[in-house]
Amino acid sequence: MKRRNEDQPYRNLGKNLRKLRSTIGLSQTEFGEILGVSFQQIQKYETGKNRLPALQLYMLHTIFKIPFETLFENIDLEPYPVMAPRDILLKRIRSIPDDKTALRALQVLDAALI
Repeated sequence: MKRRNEDQPYRNLGKNLRKLRSTIGLSQTEFGEILGVSFQQIQKYETGKNRLPALQLYMLHTIFKIPFETLFENIDLEPYPVMAPRDILLKRIRSIPDDKTALRALQVLDAALI
């Protein structure tokens, strides 16, 4: 189950989305038509219940000529560290229950890095 604070960036993104929509003077229905979704979906984006897909973020950027940074104002991403690809691979390899399969995965990885 998700912790409440993990949803906070999405709630803040939703607030920014609502602010943008209000500034432009569009209803949720009109805004949804532009993005190709229902007004109910816009409501869920604005409350942070649903996550705004990257395509819709790009559409907002393109249609309304707004910088991406505007949508991400007041969103603290510090608690969400990004794992290096190497660390992700090692974590997945370590989770393989079969030692022979894990060894083979390491051999393939080693060969790819050469």
